[in-house]
Amino acid sequence: MLFFLLLFGSTVAVANPKDKSPEDILTELAIEIKAINTVFYVLFDNAINHLQQLNNELLFAKTIEEKVTLLLQKDKINTELQALQRKNENDISKVRYLKGLQIIKILYEKVLSLDHHFASVRTLSEINKMSNPTQYPEYIKLRELISSKKDKKTGFDLTSVLGTNTIVSVVQTFTKMMG
Repeated sequence: MLFFLLLFGSTVAVANPKDKSPEDILTELAIEIKAINTVFYVLFDNAINHLQQLNNELLFAKTIEEKVTLLLQKDKINTELQALQRKNENDISKVRYLKGLQIIKILYEKVLSLDHHFASVRTLSEINKMSNPTQYPEYIKLRELISSKKDKKTGFDLTSVLGTNTIVSVVQTFTKMMG
């Protein structure tokens, strides 16, 4: 059955391409190319054996009609060999093309999933910026106002130690307002 599928240019359909990795597809590619070459090797071998038989008959042909007939048959076999060679190359090219498309599709889906991932990371970063009160200009003005009014003797400034930590900044701002 496989012989006829490969002989007529059909390839086996993929069950579920989403479950496959590029390595699996490359393995399938090697197997399919080997199967195609095996089928065509048998056909080449038969044609070459027939060609050798015609050459032997040509050596022992006595009349010109026999020689012309054998030469025409030999030319026909040579033409068939060339056609088989082209068909073999075309079938291999077809399989390579299809497997290449499958690999490109898998890689495209991976890139698309990475794009979605990075978009969600950017969105989460923007949400964190929006929910951080230290990012708002009004909060910065309030903090500067409070720090300018505070008594330099009481407390110490945690901003220099902890930077822009949201919780520490908010707690420090409210304690300064209370004090």
